[in-house]
Amino acid sequence: MTKRKHYQIGDPARDIAAQIAALEAEQRAHDAAIDAAVADEKVARNRIQLVEQLYASFGIEPEQHPRTHRDGTPVLDKHGERVYTRSDRSEAQRTARLAAAITAAVNGEDDAEEPAPAVPDPVLQPERAYQEWSPAT
Repeated sequence: MTKRKHYQIGDPARDIAAQIAALEAEQRAHDAAIDAAVADEKVARNRIQLVEQLYASFGIEPEQHPRTHRDGTPVLDKHGERVYTRSDRSEAQRTARLAAAITAAVNGEDDAEEPAPAVPDPVLQPERAYQEWSPAT
């Protein structure tokens, strides 16, 4: 007689559940370390100073757009200057741009890529809108 291997139906599910539990524990430990660093004012201040220096070094400005009234006219301050508001309040997009810039610098990529050619806007430049346009090669 040969012995048959008995496979239990729940084994793959149990393995996946164990992997998920391990990843969740790792994430909780990471979150706790961040919370502890933020709670310590000296550590948080130093890290924020470092990030602000990196923003300045890489020239990464916050996302802003001009405020407008309901009728579409721009909002002006008491000196007649346009008022801008931050469009990325959590700075998730700015942080992502910083991470991409750091990765490019570490990998030795040229961060001075040429910008894409501007497509003529029929509203702003009606005389150029109907001319033949092709991207620069």
